[in-house]
Amino acid sequence: MEYIPRAEVDALAIESMIFHVVGTGERPVFLGAPSNVQDHGGFFLERVKETLGGRPFAFAEGSETAGDVAALFTGPEGFEATSRVMAERFHALHPSSSKPGVLMVFALRVGGSRAACLIKYDHLDVLTYEELPEAVRLARVERSFVESSRALQKTAFFAKDALPRFVARDRLTTGGADYWLAFLGAERARDEERELTSELAGIARALGREARTLPQEAKRELLVRARDYAEREVEFDDEVFLTELVGAQPESSEVRSVYESLVEASPLAGRSFTTAKKVIRPRAKHVLKSREGVTLRVPYEVQIDREVFEARPLPDGRTEIRLRLTLEGEA
Repeated sequence: MEYIPRAEVDALAIESMIFHVVGTGERPVFLGAPSNVQDHGGFFLERVKETLGGRPFAFAEGSETAGDVAALFTGPEGFEATSRVMAERFHALHPSSSKPGVLMVFALRVGGSRAACLIKYDHLDVLTYEELPEAVRLARVERSFVESSRALQKTAFFAKDALPRFVARDRLTTGGADYWLAFLGAERARDEERELTSELAGIARALGREARTLPQEAKRELLVRARDYAEREVEFDDEVFLTELVGAQPESSEVRSVYESLVEASPLAGRSFTTAKKVIRPRAKHVLKSREGVTLRVPYEVQIDREVFEARPLPDGRTEIRLRLTLEGEA
């Protein structure tokens, strides 16, 4: 499921934004709102859109950030004061081992509703160069915002109509650093993780239908492999999932092309989440049919060995099957 509809992503607009330097000194440094933000609005809007790929969370009971976000939705009157409160609390939790940066607070318009976004952005020292007729001149630029998703150290996006659910990410760890989640007052949105995990089964089934060059034997294993991937409770990675399903695929592969189209058209596109156990249920692993009209189906979850199942050919061409089961009653 998408956190906000794709059609509304293109309609996102920044109403207010403000900067606070965090991670250095005893208190955060208030920078205020850029006076020429209109000249660089596109840059920051693209960074905001990148935050939509975060993992699903929900506000835990008693979350202070939940109250702050609600205040951001009330309009520009309390925006600056609320952002200062958030920066003070985040700065207090910020460990000395974590990089300093700028906490950016955004109030947004999305369709006919509102949203808010938090980004802790690395500010880096960079070298720029200018080509001269006879040489190249370097210049040092300090506290530069680079156009890279890796500079977005920590993010959270809150759509008013979707609360208490929101999406968040910490690029330094797959699970989100403890102090970032503590600041947000976040808990995992396990229902949404299960819904997104179920989409993996849909991708596997569709790939089996649409990938013409995929061998039949590989197609029969797709759902089982999707289940095995999900059962490990890993952070979803579309490239890793493809490899788990069908092995490494070259860029020119028809199977890869079909897979990427399926993912892009699904709610998984751009999303990050932890897969959930016991969501994907493959069809029967063993199906035996007899001429007498008897069909035996053994679910994937049942481990078949000689203690349970034994088949012995008979001289007349038939097969004797012995099952050793513990019955719970008649069906």
